[in-house]
Amino acid sequence: MLLRLRVAGPTSARLLVPAEALIRTGTRTLVIVRRPDGAFDPRDVRLGADLGDRVEVASGLEDGDAVVASGQFLIDSEANLRSASGRLAGAQASAASSVSQPHAAPELHRGEGKVESVAATEITISHGPVASLGWPAMTMGFGKASPRAFPDVKAGDTVRFSFRKVDAGGFELVSVERIGGRQ
Repeated sequence: MLLRLRVAGPTSARLLVPAEALIRTGTRTLVIVRRPDGAFDPRDVRLGADLGDRVEVASGLEDGDAVVASGQFLIDSEANLRSASGRLAGAQASAASSVSQPHAAPELHRGEGKVESVAATEITISHGPVASLGWPAMTMGFGKASPRAFPDVKAGDTVRFSFRKVDAGGFELVSVERIGGRQ
């Protein structure tokens, strides 16, 4: 059988982005937008219909905005790059200064967020902005000092945590404290 069907009714244009471009923090949904000067900015969006691998954006973006397809990777990479740049600048400065000066302890940074997953070597947390690093809210993995560190922390926990930059270019958790129940 063959059927020809015409559906009549109002039509509308929808703004769609790849689902993987969304960064969900638990309280906000962000996408990373490329500015005309080549820099990147986080942008709050309100979502509409979920169409599987694409999601409708009801507000927060304009037609023609260049959205990064995988914003979480970009943010994590940029954070690691900033960390590496900071270490390189610090190494040059310390080489120019006196060797007899004592080394400062690594700066601790603090945040709050929701634990997304726990693995032997890292805990992935969707956290709010981290002012001391100039980070927006995002989801990223933080290293653990040992596989046995933070045994009571589970996915779904709301936590307050502190972390530091480590020589390998990543970030390592120093403390993790549950502040709410599992969701």
